[in-house]
Amino acid sequence: MATADGGMWIPFKDILSIIETAIVHRKSEVYAELDEILTKHRAVFVNLLKNPGKNTAQREQVKKSSTVGLKLNEESNSITLKESTIHDVLLLSNALNLNEFSCVELILAAELQSPNFPGISDPAICALLYHDGRRSILAALKLLLTARPGVTWTLELDDRILELVTKFTENVISNGIVSVILNLMKDLSLPEELKKLEDAHALSDGKHKNMITELITEQQLLLGDCLFATACQHPLDKSDCEKLVNHLKLIAPNTADGSLDAVTMRVLFSLLANFNCDILDLAVENIEDTQYQQLPYFKDKNYFTSMHNTLLRPDDNLWQTSGIKETIKFCWSIFLRTCSTHPDLSDFEEIFEDDE
Repeated sequence: MATADGGMWIPFKDILSIIETAIVHRKSEVYAELDEILTKHRAVFVNLLKNPGKNTAQREQVKKSSTVGLKLNEESNSITLKESTIHDVLLLSNALNLNEFSCVELILAAELQSPNFPGISDPAICALLYHDGRRSILAALKLLLTARPGVTWTLELDDRILELVTKFTENVISNGIVSVILNLMKDLSLPEELKKLEDAHALSDGKHKNMITELITEQQLLLGDCLFATACQHPLDKSDCEKLVNHLKLIAPNTADGSLDAVTMRVLFSLLANFNCDILDLAVENIEDTQYQQLPYFKDKNYFTSMHNTLLRPDDNLWQTSGIKETIKFCWSIFLRTCSTHPDLSDFEEIFEDDE
């Protein structure tokens, strides 16, 4: 069968590889490649983990592809598929809500990878490639957000690389990445993802199922890491903070001892990172520094009033885990004490006194 570029796997692996080279290994010579992949694949990050949907025209072409040649794009050669392969493609497309040509590319990539996975069917290999590709995109986004210059850390990257990363991440964040991540956290359920693969006959027992479970679990953790990196480098505006609060409000204990799971802890610390007293101390010490003047505490005159009302509203009965709200309120009160020492925040003395 003809080769393919891996559809949703090889390109995503390549994206991660180039970003790792630029950021982890600090190789400035990949600037042109980094610029190219960020420009070409911007939509992949803005529409994070959003599959291209099923397509009626593509489905009809796939159904006929055992006798009529199938062209996946203008540059590719015409290919024919076995009836069994067509069946696998349509099952994958239905289960993953993924367009048919992308599923064909996954199947082709799985056939090439089959020597590395003895005893595993092509659809089951597709499942590994699919979730590994999604994990790769999230790992790439985490690196980009971590490399973004901000108030908590600096990676001291090449100036041109840093400028490219800054421009790109600012665009991703302005397009609502916090909301996108929180929605993905709600939707990305391990049992549901395994059920989809079962429906597509793409889930084996034992080692394969464990590998899939690890890939999905890592995606959930990476979503939390992306949130945390975003909040640490530049505190979120009040709207995004309130979204984190509303998300945490609905989290019920789901561990045997009642403690918070690792993903929820990442969301909680992403919120608490916005109440960082060290940042306010630095803002007091560097009162003329425009970097600090751009923080939402100073830029948004409604920040304190809105957040204070959000956190002190009498809605304890709506919180699935009361300890989360109490933790947030405790950290907020400490943060307000520090804020009260900053001369540019004197307009909010009433809130500071109310906190006492």
